[in-house]
Amino acid sequence: DVLMAFNRPSMEKFEHDLLPGALLMYDSTIIDVAPTRGDIEVLAVPATQMAEELGNTRMANTIMVGAYLAKTGILSQAALEQTLPLSLKRKNLIEANAKALAAGFSYGQSH
Repeated sequence: DVLMAFNRPSMEKFEHDLLPGALLMYDSTIIDVAPTRGDIEVLAVPATQMAEELGNTRMANTIMVGAYLAKTGILSQAALEQTLPLSLKRKNLIEANAKALAAGFSYGQSH
């Protein structure tokens, strides 16, 4: 069970639906409160701030996915990077998404 919250109302609404031991990841740039549960794993990711530093706040979701991959080990960064040319219609965004993915992955590894 995983919840990625990008705004406070979503975190507050869905946090209580998580099973004990689940992972709650939230964008700490936008959400200014910590989750209230003590029986779940929490990873605060300043995804919007990181995306802004990369030049595009819309990359916050890709940063969060990178952090998720690092935290869970469910898929390697390289494997997901290989899918970018196949999944992105706007080919000019491949490099930016790869950078955002790498930033999130690095953050997830170190936190």
